Amino acid sequence: MTTFAHIAPTVGKLVRLLGSDKDHEALGAARALKRVLTSVKLDLHDLANVVEFAAHREIPQVEATTDNPFSRMRRSDVRAMLRVCHDYRDELSVKERGFIDTLSRWRGQPTERQMAWLSSLYERCKGEHA
Repeated sequence: MTTFAHIAPTVGKLVRLLGSDKDHEALGAARALKRVLTSVKLDLHDLANVVEFAAHREIPQVEATTDNPFSRMRRSDVRAMLRVCHDYRDELSVKERGFIDTLSRWRGQPTERQMAWLSSLYERCKGEHA
């Protein structure tokens, strides 16, 4: 049985896309959101109820920790690393190129694992052409 918890990551991404400056993206996100909710027999009223319920609960704040060495990295630094990797993409495997392409379109903060992989690719690309 699929529940709201199963579709929550998708719903989150689609809700963020609703704020797009590009009308076609926002409209597409709205329609996709309705389809995803309908797939688990929910509608926008159910989503609104979830938002209202969550507003009454304390939402934990995520803070940068020393456990994640990438947590304080600026988005511009990530973009610079992606550009270097993209410049030397011919030397990357198909899987690595796919990762770089996906991360280039990524809208949120990359995870620690994504940053670790990007850093290793960046160091390899930078090191081979130093």
